[in-house]
Amino acid sequence: MENQTRPYPEFHHCPYLGFVGDTLSRPGCLLHPLNTGNNGVDHRGLSEWGGLACASYFCPTCSGLPARFKKIIRLANPSWLLYGLVIPETEMLDTFFTLIEARLSHELDPSTLSTNPAFLEAIRSFFELKSVWPFRPKPFNRLGNYFFNDRLYPRIPVAYERLKATPSPMDAIFTALGSEFASKQDLELAESLVSQILHKAVSALTSNT
Repeated sequence: MENQTRPYPEFHHCPYLGFVGDTLSRPGCLLHPLNTGNNGVDHRGLSEWGGLACASYFCPTCSGLPARFKKIIRLANPSWLLYGLVIPETEMLDTFFTLIEARLSHELDPSTLSTNPAFLEAIRSFFELKSVWPFRPKPFNRLGNYFFNDRLYPRIPVAYERLKATPSPMDAIFTALGSEFASKQDLELAESLVSQILHKAVSALTSNT
C-alpha cells in the first residue's frame, strides 16, 4: 500500500500525478490531453481544483528565471526527482547562476555549454545539495518548495544576528536548502562548500582560455 505520509499534510496532494510518456519514465499529469492514452481529451476537470486551475498553473521558475538559466538546467540533465526538487527554487537558482556570472564578468551562453561536461557536472553537484545538505535541522522532511500564497509552511530564515554574522550573499541558497547553523563556523563551512562548486563551474569555463 502507498505510504500516506505527506510532507505538507494540510495541502492537497493530487492523486493524478504519475509516470507519463511513451516509456512511462517521467512524472506528469495523468489527466492532461497530451498524455499517452488520453487521445487529446482533457480530463483535468476531474482534479481537486478543476481544469481551469490546472491549465493556468505554472511553476514560479517559468516566469521568474532567465531563459539562459533554464536552458542550462535542462543541459545538466538531472534525474527527474532532482529536477523536481530544484526547479521550483527560483531564488536559489538565480542566486547560484548569478554568482557564477559575477565571477566570469559576463553572462552564461547555453549554446556553448553542451560540450563542457565538467561544467555540467558542477551544476549537477550543486543540485545534489538539495538531497544531501548537511546543515538541516533534524528531523527534516520538507525538501520541496511550498511557494503558495497561503504561507502555511513558511521557511525559517538564517539567524545571522544570533550567529553574530552578516547576511551571506548565498542566503537564498541556504534558505532554500533548509539551513540551521549552530555557529558562525558552520555558516562559513556552508559558504565554503558552495564556493567550491562555484569554483569548479567557473574553472570548467576558463581552463582553456
